Amino acid sequence: MSAPRNKELMRVFKDVDLVEQLGSGMERIMSVYDKSIFEFLPNFLRINFYFDKEVLKYLGQTEQDKPNKITEQDKPNKKEEKIELILEFCKVPRSVKEIMEYIGLKHRPTFIYNYLNPLLEQEKIKMTIPEKPKSRNQKYIIN
Repeated sequence: MSAPRNKELMRVFKDVDLVEQLGSGMERIMSVYDKSIFEFLPNFLRINFYFDKEVLKYLGQTEQDKPNKITEQDKPNKKEEKIELILEFCKVPRSVKEIMEYIGLKHRPTFIYNYLNPLLEQEKIKMTIPEKPKSRNQKYIIN
């Protein structure tokens, strides 16, 4: 058996009892989940482990052992709320910096990737200078 490729990732899998020994984790994970748990992003891989009754049975837990969790309906969708704020704020032309400050985001690439580009693609907002998308004077307004 070879050494783990990512020791920190192996520690996480061991902490949540998804591996008993090195090398057994991926087979066990894939026996319970399908490939939809993997999300490949430009700079990293995100894995979402969703626990339902079947997975709890597999792990030897009962429904009563399962910790209380917020359902999807009760869970506030912060991204949705921020999108609503952006659309309300952009009734007049606004710069990226103004929008980011307004919704409380500081990381420009996150804002562009998660908020601005999707809103532009969905045509909910538009550029004030579409012929020069990278202009320092570029602003965005609702469409």
